[in-house]
Amino acid sequence: MDTIRMVSFSTKNLKRELIISSKQLESFQLFLKDLIKNKLLIINTNLGVEIYYYAPVSCEYLIQDVFFLIACNSKYERKDFIVKSLNSEAELKVEINALFIRLCRNPLLFKSYLKSITNQINNNYHKNPEIIDALFKLWKKQFLKLKDIKGMHKLMPLLIRFQDESLEKNYNPVLQSLLKQAVSLNRVN
Repeated sequence: MDTIRMVSFSTKNLKRELIISSKQLESFQLFLKDLIKNKLLIINTNLGVEIYYYAPVSCEYLIQDVFFLIACNSKYERKDFIVKSLNSEAELKVEINALFIRLCRNPLLFKSYLKSITNQINNNYHKNPEIIDALFKLWKKQFLKLKDIKGMHKLMPLLIRFQDESLEKNYNPVLQSLLKQAVSLNRVN
């Protein structure tokens, strides 16, 4: 059975720039799609590069090798990166919690991250609806579990706007209405 998995790359020093350019990202994605032969989503933000994919077995070493071929240049070396490989939904939940807590402490970073991720998801939804829908579900669950953390209430409007923008661009109007009702905060236990 295919499991959602993630491999992420970040630099040891937080910078306000992408690790790989959009041109490199395109090459990376094409190359990985040919190798993995499964559903794949790559999110490239100033926090790092996240590769989500469905596969029965981990492809982490293959993904790492391809990433390092593309990303290592005069600016970065292999030792400059932090690599995380998550191979289960439980591991993803832990990582999502840590990310949300980190972003909660810095609302400007959260806003910039959401803006970047919204554009990328909107541009890739038609190619990867299963992965994106699974991520939305995980993000929402984990975000709501953290609602009592200081500062989290300030981020809720951003998350709702993110969800609404994504729905508006990726679904027909009837389905939009049904989905908004289904994922409404009023319907959460």
